Amino acid sequence: MPVQDFINRVAICAGFTSKLSGLAFKPFAGNSAASGTVDWYTCPAGKRAAVIQITACSPAGSTTVTPQLKSGGVYYNLNTYTVSAIGTVAGGIQQLIILEAGESISTVQSTTGINVWGSILEFDSITSFKTVKLLSLSAGANILYTCPAGKTATFCFSNLSPVIASNGTSTGITYWNNSGGTRTVSVYHVPNGGSAGTSNQLLSSGTASVSTAGFLTGQSIANCMNPGDFLQINTDAATATQTAWVTVWEL
Repeated sequence: MPVQDFINRVAICAGFTSKLSGLAFKPFAGNSAASGTVDWYTCPAGKRAAVIQITACSPAGSTTVTPQLKSGGVYYNLNTYTVSAIGTVAGGIQQLIILEAGESISTVQSTTGINVWGSILEFDSITSFKTVKLLSLSAGANILYTCPAGKTATFCFSNLSPVIASNGTSTGITYWNNSGGTRTVSVYHVPNGGSAGTSNQLLSSGTASVSTAGFLTGQSIANCMNPGDFLQINTDAATATQTAWVTVWEL
């Protein structure tokens, strides 16, 4: 099917052979008549859904819009941005996130009358692309992802490929800190049977303020992982509303 083949090549940067089945674009658009939280799209059974982008426009003036993941009935911030001028359009999802069945994409807006658009790429859940989400972090070591037995894996960037499309803000691993204070975090790619240490550290210990932080920013090609390899993220406190996610391609 020529159209599907074209989308497949775009989605995985032409050179890769993994197939996305059951593809469909599922755009949404609407005007929020009230401030607060609005659920715009829920991933159906048997599907996964890549949230490509959310944009918003405030016809009446400045407002704050926060895209959110709704998972298990709980809302998690993905970013916060301000539409600062009348008629200005702003984008809201900086890093790719793939929804599982039952998960929703939502926004919180501080004023009424906000126009919101979303771009969703829906595909069958048997496809080997997924986003692994850590929706709460404990103080100390947290395992974000372990490559399963019999599989190999690689991180994916926002173009759903292990090869980055540009040297912009696209990253391999994303961490969000909305805890109200600065956290100290570090990330490790630990080989099977190993333990986290300086020899496998992806990100040196650094601070992350009340914002989103992308790890491996500017990296052109993602790390590959063998069975049993794992990604570990360390944080200095278990304060609420810290989240991390990584999109992986398993083969």
